[in-house]
Amino acid sequence: MTRLPFLASERQSEETLEIVHTDIVGPFKTQSVNGARYFITFIDDRSRWCEVYFLKQKSGALEAFKMYQTQAERVTGKKIKYLQSDNGKEYCNAEMDNFLRNQGIQRRLSVVRTPQQNGVAERFNRTIVEMARCLLLQSSLSDMFWADAVATACHLRNRCPSRSINGDTPYQRWFNRDKMSLNYLRAFGSTVYVLDKNPAKGKLSDRSMKGIFVGYPRETKGYRIWLSESRKFIVARDVKFIEDNVTTILKNQKIEQLIINDYENENKPWVELITGFGNNNEIEAQAEIPEDLEDNEENEKSSGVQSSIHETPRRESREEAKEEKRGPGRPKLIKTGLRGRPRKLFSKVNNCEVQERIDCNFNEDNNIFVGITEVQLDDAMNSQESTDWKRAIQSEVMSLLKNDTWDIVKLPEGQSVVGSRMILTNKFGSDGLIEKRKARIVAKGYSQKYGIDYNQTFAPVARMESVRLLFALSAELNLEIRQFDVVTAYLNGTLDETVFYGNSGNALSNFNMDY
Repeated sequence: MTRLPFLASERQSEETLEIVHTDIVGPFKTQSVNGARYFITFIDDRSRWCEVYFLKQKSGALEAFKMYQTQAERVTGKKIKYLQSDNGKEYCNAEMDNFLRNQGIQRRLSVVRTPQQNGVAERFNRTIVEMARCLLLQSSLSDMFWADAVATACHLRNRCPSRSINGDTPYQRWFNRDKMSLNYLRAFGSTVYVLDKNPAKGKLSDRSMKGIFVGYPRETKGYRIWLSESRKFIVARDVKFIEDNVTTILKNQKIEQLIINDYENENKPWVELITGFGNNNEIEAQAEIPEDLEDNEENEKSSGVQSSIHETPRRESREEAKEEKRGPGRPKLIKTGLRGRPRKLFSKVNNCEVQERIDCNFNEDNNIFVGITEVQLDDAMNSQESTDWKRAIQSEVMSLLKNDTWDIVKLPEGQSVVGSRMILTNKFGSDGLIEKRKARIVAKGYSQKYGIDYNQTFAPVARMESVRLLFALSAELNLEIRQFDVVTAYLNGTLDETVFYGNSGNALSNFNMDY
């Protein structure tokens, strides 16, 4: 056996408040700002005008109905005859029965587990919830504002044409008016500025408070505003709306994606996103362009969200772009006071000045290597600075010998050898220029096996907490601090394990030292 079909009702009430449909929606997972978890609707059958009330518990349905009855009967001058609902305990209880009996209101209950018989309220509640969901999504507000979104959805639905009442609006039928004004409607979740009428404010104090528009109050001819700083609702009339709010429109696009921090490409200057509200609430994106490049590109304007960030013009020639390179070290952070991340200022190094100190022309193609990277041994030995590189290598070898780093032994049979290689790098000074050449003979530690060749790893560096502690103790005890540098400090350590280390490649071949 299956359910019987439900026939569409052809009869509609001819008198206001003849039939009132009602239903409860909830509980919501998130409490509203005022602590509500449910809302109840009362819908007039003739006009389809709806009133919504918010409840903390379902047991508040009777009090909500009393409020609705008093208001509706006073506005229309009619009396409620029938109350149609489901069989929920919030409706079917002794207290509700006694009240309806005393008021002369008859019940109309749907069959158990047959919501189709209460279709007017069920369908209206679905419409309200879907509208509220859309309002919250487009405004990017928290779910705790669901009650304000539901109230706003109900307010808007009462002023929209309905097919069930032949294209009329519930507002027209409820108040018996042919015309209505919709000029006051605003976008839900818009940023607003409210006139501060506090008489205690100073002469130079702000004249407005920033808030968020969250609905239309039932009792007052104004706007319901949420003040995030003071975390409270107010009702205000003197309100300035910023409906093209960037935080609302750009919900699905991270604001960091609109800020171009292209530090790797030296041909592009710093670009910032500057958001402002000019005429017609336009949002403009502007770029900081050097004065000598302003004539190469016209500033463009675009309204709304899809305002494009200007493309940075290229330099006139590649030769000019190669005059300067970014120097080593961390950039300085420049706070402009605008939105977004602080601007970064890198140190610049003139290529010509660097080339005077370092002859990088190893071939006809002028291949320039970055000074902080490794320098190939063959290229270093064939350059004009080969004497400096040999002196650095010799200093490294002498440090190894002076610290008695190894003993020359015969390799046992079946024993693996850890190889070595020479690392050559340039060490820069604070001015970004080459300070000295640095050579290190390193072991190929990746060939070692854990538990056989070593048991633990560590870095021979001091923690910054330890350094600060020493400074604090010296200041407290009035001690003198002296700083000195230990060359090849890691060679002063001792190994508990026996490691067979050998020369591989040409690490020491230039000095005829083969260990």
